[in-house]
Amino acid sequence: MKRNLIILICFGVLLLIAGSISLYFYKKTNTTKPVPTTAQQNIVPQAVPAPVAAATLYFPMTDFASRITFRTFGQLVRTTDIASPCGATFSGYHDADDLEVASTEVNTEVPVYAIADGTVREVGPVSGYGGLLVLGVTINGQSYTVYYGHINLGSTSLVAGSAVKAGQKLAILGAQCSVQTGGERKHLHFTIHSGTTIDVRGYVPSLDVLTAWVDPKVFLAQNMAANIQ
Repeated sequence: MKRNLIILICFGVLLLIAGSISLYFYKKTNTTKPVPTTAQQNIVPQAVPAPVAAATLYFPMTDFASRITFRTFGQLVRTTDIASPCGATFSGYHDADDLEVASTEVNTEVPVYAIADGTVREVGPVSGYGGLLVLGVTINGQSYTVYYGHINLGSTSLVAGSAVKAGQKLAILGAQCSVQTGGERKHLHFTIHSGTTIDVRGYVPSLDVLTAWVDPKVFLAQNMAANIQ
């Protein structure tokens, strides 16, 4: 009798141990992940924005489009078309866009900028321009020669062969009706010529000849030029 009781007690202990072990492994294998809160469930993963690349092309002056008000690319100019308040007479098809200054800028420094990475080809006085800076650039694998006319040569330290970066300040415009502008009004004569040949003509005799130049405003818009900040 006593022996049977001991056996039953031992058997019960074994059953209790076996049950505890089974319950342990059951809980371990069936543990569920925490249920996210309502706020967590409503969170939509946001895409990480790509880094903004630096602009590769810039406008040569601030407020570029609004400055083109007088002589534009391809405009036929006659000797009777006299500029105010000063200037010589010209005739032919204008191969540039003239970027005018506001009345408040006539007596202030107005900077001009490199439209792209490039190398200064020439810088110096040229008849009809006063100060002229010529920049060689390559855009989309194509070579262009860019002209900045009527600048103050005393405002730049650049020389032929100087490397410049897109958006770099090149010079300031020359003073109104002075030697710096070739006796012209204060403005930027801005030209883009295809290729590497330097041609300082501001006006050409025919539309056929004009095809060697590109329309600056169209070109800069197509190549997504950025404003100087």
